[in-house]
Amino acid sequence: MQKMSSRYSVIEQAEKERLLTSYDDSVDQAPSYTINTMPIPIAVVDNTKSINVMLLTVFLMSTGFTVILPSALFYLLALGGDKPFYGWIVAAYSLGQFSGSPFFGYWSNHRPTKEPLIVSLALSLAGNLVYSFLPELPQPDWLMIITRFVVGFGAGNVSVCRSYVSEATDLKTRAGVMAKMSAAQGLGFVLGPGIGYALTFLKFNLGKIEINGDTAPGFASALFSLVALILTLFLFRE
Repeated sequence: MQKMSSRYSVIEQAEKERLLTSYDDSVDQAPSYTINTMPIPIAVVDNTKSINVMLLTVFLMSTGFTVILPSALFYLLALGGDKPFYGWIVAAYSLGQFSGSPFFGYWSNHRPTKEPLIVSLALSLAGNLVYSFLPELPQPDWLMIITRFVVGFGAGNVSVCRSYVSEATDLKTRAGVMAKMSAAQGLGFVLGPGIGYALTFLKFNLGKIEINGDTAPGFASALFSLVALILTLFLFRE
């Protein structure tokens, strides 16, 4: 009896050792998992070029507004208009910008920013070109009002430029960039009349196109719009 009890004890001990051995082996063979603590790189988008395009666009639009002021009255009189009509010419631009700003702002909030920028600059380009060819068109005095309204409507893209800059900058740089944009707009208002006055001395022909003191500011403003359009097409990124 004692032998059998001793035998069972030996068997139980051997079974315990087998179980422990198999448990240790399973622990050794268990898959190990490690946590990657390396930081995940975050792509940083450089918006410097796009911001500079916006600053230049605001400057060119402002310059295009004031560049025609020194000659617009004389241009109107040469087209058969009268002096009181000149007030409507100046007001048409402001009315157009007043109408275009919320329109293009709403567009940029629901679509890519590049779309309203391209359309607004194309409108400014077309309006300035028609302004320059008014002597060849019927009812030029009334067409002058329409062209200034169209150009002003296109200049409503200033709201899009400001909106983009506010989204593309952080809190540290936003105030500085917005200040540059206000400076660019003010600089355009200041330089425009001087450029317009200098252009009044021009008088030459490009083929059948006559460029003189009345039409040259319109062509210059069209050139400003074309430059801004090209820069937006090839350098601006969302």
